[in-house]
Amino acid sequence: MRPGLAPGTRVRVEACPAEAVARGDLVLYEREGSLWLHRCVGRTADGSLLTKGDGRAQADAPVPPAAVLGRSRPRWRFAARLAARASLLAGALGRALARLTRPADAIDLTLARFSARLRVAPPPLARTLATRLAPLTHESVRPPSFSLTLEVRDALGEPPPGEAGLRRRSSERWTLATGFAEATVDLARREGAARLAAERAELAALSVLRALAVLRVLGAGGLVLHASAALLAGRAHVFIGSSGAGKSTALRCLPGATVLAEDMVLLAPEPDSPAWRALGGPAWGAVRAPVPGEFEIAALWCLERGKPGSRPLSRGEAAARLLAAPAEMLSPEETGELLDRAAALAAAVPVRALAFSTDPGALARLLEETP
Repeated sequence: MRPGLAPGTRVRVEACPAEAVARGDLVLYEREGSLWLHRCVGRTADGSLLTKGDGRAQADAPVPPAAVLGRSRPRWRFAARLAARASLLAGALGRALARLTRPADAIDLTLARFSARLRVAPPPLARTLATRLAPLTHESVRPPSFSLTLEVRDALGEPPPGEAGLRRRSSERWTLATGFAEATVDLARREGAARLAAERAELAALSVLRALAVLRVLGAGGLVLHASAALLAGRAHVFIGSSGAGKSTALRCLPGATVLAEDMVLLAPEPDSPAWRALGGPAWGAVRAPVPGEFEIAALWCLERGKPGSRPLSRGEAAARLLAAPAEMLSPEETGELLDRAAALAAAVPVRALAFSTDPGALARLLEETP
């Protein structure tokens, strides 16, 4: 909370519901066993609080009302309003400086816990991607941790047999080959380049970004599941199942939720913690906007047919279900490592079998009533 509060400062906190927190208040909340005291800078549509450390450029993940423990208010409300405005002003000045130092054709993104700079040609595609990926963009004076160049070509040929898809060429070098994108990614040098077919340039660019996010998550000890995910009260509900199991149907049955992912969910462990988080990333298709940030996982729901209801899965059964659902693997010989990750995830997050009705409101009630 620098510069507003120095480490070791004592703060008096009064218990209150989330509804009583005003913009500018310091909010005490719990997240995965830790207590946080950050400043409230706004609210989301579902009532979650938006908080931010005074010294940070980016806001935290939304804080659900149930996680709020209390607030701390200065003796003078003017001081609270001034502190909130100073925090926002510091972020605005940082973003302005970043705009002045960033190349004109560059797009800076926050992608799966790392920053990436896209250099895009031609300009029309750069403008299209800047609009499409706006929720993921950030402006920082810090240099990005990865650089990716995107270039449009008139046409690309089909990849040779056995060369299609995402493939490892060495310990840190990967290639992606489809009928509309060819890319090389070097994780050690933190750079990559891609050629995109003109007739599907936007879709091809998204496929390259998704591949990059996959590599970063897998490289950080995470998992990438063939699943869908929705946010309720700021927490992620992940629906796992084979094609036709009901992953998309579950999203349609939760009209009040924010769709985090429709076909591929990025999950990563917290550094130095057993907790796992669901990560936002580039959305596939042409409709939904990407959702930025990372979110507490409420539960992993393994979809099955039958009478509506849910039941807990043992850790062994849960790990087996998760291992059967990866959308991407490091390589076939590393299945054992993925099993270890699946076991760690099953130990940290509730995993339950779920059968649900499509009646209006039925799935939402079932999720709320499940302990």
